Amino acid sequence: MKRLFVLPVLLIAACTTTQSSAEPPAPASTPPPPTVAAPTALCEVALPDEWRRRVDAAKLTDSGAQAGVAAANADASTVFTKSKDKGLLMISGGKQRQVMQIDEGEFVGADFDGRWLTFGVGHSPGNLARWTAYAWDSHSAGEPFQLEDNSEGRNGPLFYSFVHRGKAAWVRGKDLHLYDLATKQDEVVSKAATSRPVFFGDLMVWHEDASLRAVNALDGTSVTPPAQLTAMGKRDQMAADDHTIVWVTDNQLIGWRAGWPQAQVLAKGLGGQTGGIMDPSVSGDLVTWRAEDSHVTDIRSGSTARTTGPGYWLSIVGGAFTVQLGIQERTPAAVSAAALPPLPGC
Repeated sequence: MKRLFVLPVLLIAACTTTQSSAEPPAPASTPPPPTVAAPTALCEVALPDEWRRRVDAAKLTDSGAQAGVAAANADASTVFTKSKDKGLLMISGGKQRQVMQIDEGEFVGADFDGRWLTFGVGHSPGNLARWTAYAWDSHSAGEPFQLEDNSEGRNGPLFYSFVHRGKAAWVRGKDLHLYDLATKQDEVVSKAATSRPVFFGDLMVWHEDASLRAVNALDGTSVTPPAQLTAMGKRDQMAADDHTIVWVTDNQLIGWRAGWPQAQVLAKGLGGQTGGIMDPSVSGDLVTWRAEDSHVTDIRSGSTARTTGPGYWLSIVGGAFTVQLGIQERTPAAVSAAALPPLPGC
């Protein structure tokens, strides 16, 4: 039986300090809920100097990190990144802890809910559908454990994982898995998924062809999505956090959050660029996306800033606003998205 799902206000547990030993991270404060009002005007602005200063101060220069931030907690006090020696590192409170090291392959599709890290290891650059999925409890001294073996590349697709309050989700073929990381119980909640899922608070949402489906992520029961989402049509380009869900249609970035009577246009594809809006990611009032360049849209002001030139790539990862710096050294930076001041208004 389907139930009408009422969106709660949920807080994700986060950790602030990580020891090289097995000492568990301590909880950190979660950023407050974002502003409710929808933007009234849209415009393009320059990335503020204050943002650049904060990014420069947050470079992970002494960590051995490279190739960007793979996952982060809600306030960006804990981040995961690939190391130069093919390791997956947790960096928190100025300390590092290696989660896993591999001789061959690449870490892909990571997510972190403040305690549980999920990620994949891709086995072949020539066949990205070959992967093995893992999970790791950052509160324990244990090693990562396997979620699913797709190392032979059967059914694909590319690996992306999503984790929320101890529940992990991923798609293999068209099977959508919802996995309880504490009990290690796996449930296939759909055998016809045609998009990646997103966690919108406790609501897990995905597409089955033109239909939008949802379950309560905590118990797997089928629920009716909010009416504001059911008219959005089939879109693979969805992203969400606890309070906001965004998607792409007709080269426009669309968003909705509880309290808005209907979905709103947050940004439009800018002229002079090839391709449409792709790969949105949201945390609080900030949404990053890419066309030819990388962009960040601020829901508070309705304004969008974009990067120009190589070596400065913007992306929301968990609760972190991340920047990939430099083409050769590839040093990433990560700051709390909630701590950044609003972009200039329109």
